[in-house]
Parts: sequence; C-alpha cells; structure tokens
Amino acid sequence: MFEGMASKHGSSSDCAIARRLVVLVAALTASVLVTGGVTSAAGESGRPAGRLAIVSGGGLLVIGARTGAKREVATVVVSAPAWSPNGRELAYVAAGVYTGHSSLRSKSISSGKDRMISRLGGALSTGPAWSPRGDRVAFALDAAVDGSNHVDVVDRDGRHRHVVERDAAAFQVPQWSPDGTRIAYLRDSGGAGATIWVVRARGGDRHAVREGVLDYPESVSWSPDGKRIAFVGSRGEGAAVMTMLANGARPRSVAAVHTTSDEAAVGNVRWSPGSGRIAFVRWTADAYGQRAASQLCLADARGGGERVLVRAQYIDELAWSPDGRWLAYLTEDRATGPMRVWLVRADGSSNHRLARVGEEASGLDWGRSPPASARARGYGRG
Repeated sequence: MFEGMASKHGSSSDCAIARRLVVLVAALTASVLVTGGVTSAAGESGRPAGRLAIVSGGGLLVIGARTGAKREVATVVVSAPAWSPNGRELAYVAAGVYTGHSSLRSKSISSGKDRMISRLGGALSTGPAWSPRGDRVAFALDAAVDGSNHVDVVDRDGRHRHVVERDAAAFQVPQWSPDGTRIAYLRDSGGAGATIWVVRARGGDRHAVREGVLDYPESVSWSPDGKRIAFVGSRGEGAAVMTMLANGARPRSVAAVHTTSDEAAVGNVRWSPGSGRIAFVRWTADAYGQRAASQLCLADARGGGERVLVRAQYIDELAWSPDGRWLAYLTEDRATGPMRVWLVRADGSSNHRLARVGEEASGLDWGRSPPASARARGYGRG
C-alpha cells in the first residue's frame, strides 16, 4: 500500500520511507506473535477463550484463558477436575474432612452450587470424565481395602450407577468415545505393560484391543471421529506415540523416543479436537528420576512427522482449547517453587505464561466459554 502511494507521487525518498514502514509493520507483527500479547491477523476469534481448571494445594481453581484471572471454587479436592461439555459444570472428587470418605461432586459455574453425584467411600479416584452429551460420568476407583479397581458409570444426577469393569488398572481416567457408546481404559497385563480394553458404556461387550501399552500418564486418547485411538506403546527398548483403529487393527507409530525406556518417556497424549494432530510430552530423566528436560510436541496422526513446540525443564498436564487452536500446559521452576500455567498456539507462536499456581498443581482441563450469568458472577472471568 505504501509503495503504491509513493510511486503515484514519483518520489524516491517517499519510496524509501514507505519501505521502512512496511518493514516496521512486519517487525511489530512478528513481535506480537512471539510475545503473545496480542493475537495475529485472526483477530478476536484467534484469542484464547473459555476457562481452565486446575487443582492447586487441594483447591480447585478456575482461570480465565484470556486474562489469567483466578478464582477458587472448591476445596479438599483430591482428583483431576473435568469440565462438562457445555462448560457449565466441573466434576471432581472431594475428600471427606471428618469422615475420611470421598465423593464424586459437581460444581455449577452459573450458580456456584455444589452437589454430590455419588459417594465413593474410602476408594481413591484419579478423576472423572463426562460423557459427550454430559448426561453421565465415568470414573475409575482404586479400592485399597479389597484391592479391586473398578470403572464405574453414573448418571449426572447420581442415579443408575453401575460397574462396567471390575479389573481395571488403578489411577487412570476412563476415555469416552466421541459418540458416547464406548469407554476405553487400561488393564494391567503383568510386568511393566498394560492392555487397552474397550467396553460398552451401558455395560457388556468388553474386549481387549491392544497389548504392550505403556501406562504413562494419560496415555490413551480417541480421535474426534471415534475411528482411531492414540496411545503410548513399546517400540524396541523405547516407547512411541502410536495410533490404531478402534478395534486394534492397523497400528502405526507417529512419534518415537530414541532411547531406552529407563532414560526417556512420553505421555500426556491428547488428540486435537477436530483435527489430525496429537499433542504429547516427551521427557528425559536425571540420575534421581526427575525430569531433566521436556518437550511439548505435535505429531501428525497420519504419520507425517512431528514438531517440537516448547522446550523446558519440566512440562506436564496438557489440555487443548475447545476450538483446537491453543494448548495449555504446566511447568515447574524448582528454583523458585510455584508452578505456572502456559498457553501456546498450535503453530508454536504466542507462547506465554497465563498464571502462577501453587507449588503442587495437577489436573489441567480447558472448558468452553461460560454463559453470561456465570461471567456476571465472576467465575473465571476473562
């Protein structure tokens, strides 16, 4: 535009000024993309939207994805939280302060009302998962008393609770298929491995679909169309992010770890909403078993390669934005203590710190934008 104006007036000095302005505008645009202060040419629609939930110091925090504003909405939380599909409720497990018994609960963001969905007794749970329609909740239970590990499903109002698996691996979040008819979960298969099983959400028709799965944190994820499952599988002496058809056929490696399993690991596998990209974290451990270096990566589900988006000493707890444009992740600075929630675009730009949380934080989840009534009450405003 500036060069066209200068040519019209025929001034060489004007042309030089115009060229400098073009360079300046380009430089400012690049600076904005790197710092994350303002979004790119996508404008308002390209900004992060919705709210994140995370457990920090036993408190359940809701954080605005745009502003980083924080609000504690529940206490004595002992599991990862889960946003309902419509973004109006948070499901979580709370410990009984006086009884010692836990319960599956739901927090309404619009009213602030907290209700119990189901009593869990003395069992432990990593966290719940909402069905795609938001009418049911699945969760795994580790019953330390009798040594059994269940996968249960219950209606959102607490009715019709039933066991769909009585021999699941402990400490996992069951994964609903996108159509809400099936649930994928892990069962211990002896040694260091596990097996992916799929069961009908109403119960019955349980069957194993893949052996030799490594049960690293959050290592199973459905594709948006429900046709494939991503998981962490063994590959020689290492590990790999892999995909397969929902029936276990046609396994394919999409990202590998090129060291022994004792030195490197991969986990937090998350299939992007509505796309063929899979996010995951790869890390290496030091002599004490602590993460020495981490990478936040994106892999092409078709096997077209991978890309490293972020490198840091410690990265954990991935969550996609509902529109699939952003990724949230958690980092830890061992020198200063507090952990931090970061956001980065799926193309690797606009990497920026959103909020500081406590020295212990886990269970990151990203929900849709709140309804107007919830914003008016100040829950995760922004």
